[in-house]
Amino acid sequence: MKICVTGVTGFIGTHFCRRLQREGHSVIGMDLWQPESDLPMERFVHGDIRDPAAVRSALEGCDAVLYSRRSAPRLWHRRSHLLRRQRARIARHIG
Repeated sequence: MKICVTGVTGFIGTHFCRRLQREGHSVIGMDLWQPESDLPMERFVHGDIRDPAAVRSALEGCDAVLYSRRSAPRLWHRRSHLLRRQRARIARHIG
């Protein structure tokens, strides 16, 4: 299965990426930060989850999405409605 992991460079995203790869899945990583060089991914998309073009690029050919992100309450609280809307778009895109 090909799985897109958002927030792939964070603590949780990194661990999921390695675990999914060990279980035989292909991982497409997406994050604002560059990944470690040894992170096992098919490809990496540098981008923001709020950017529809970056999200479309990351989801191309994916069967599932694992949504993980760093907690930044002040930043995300003000934009939480935008993130909910974007997660709904991602879900519709995957089907």
